[in-house]
Amino acid sequence: MSQGTLAEAEINGKRSGFTPQLAEIYKVSAKWLSTGKGAREIGGKESPSPKAETIKPKSRREERIDEINTLLSEMDMEGLAVILDRAKDAARDYPIVKQTRAS
Repeated sequence: MSQGTLAEAEINGKRSGFTPQLAEIYKVSAKWLSTGKGAREIGGKESPSPKAETIKPKSRREERIDEINTLLSEMDMEGLAVILDRAKDAARDYPIVKQTRAS
């Protein structure tokens, strides 16, 4: 993992495919690092959780939206206005096609 990728993961605090590697670097449990639940130390005793929670991996669409949000957070208002206009055009040109189940 490059230092830039590591720095981005640390700064943004988002789930990533690098969680196992980060856990190894910091000598903590990958489960604890990705969810904040369970034992912090590797092989440590897990604390009982009041309610079990399943974390669903992000869809490709959700990942793309996160990427867009990251880019937008780095832009000034003029750039945001340009992007908004282009996004409206793209939304009109590429509508969501709803799939229906075959009965």
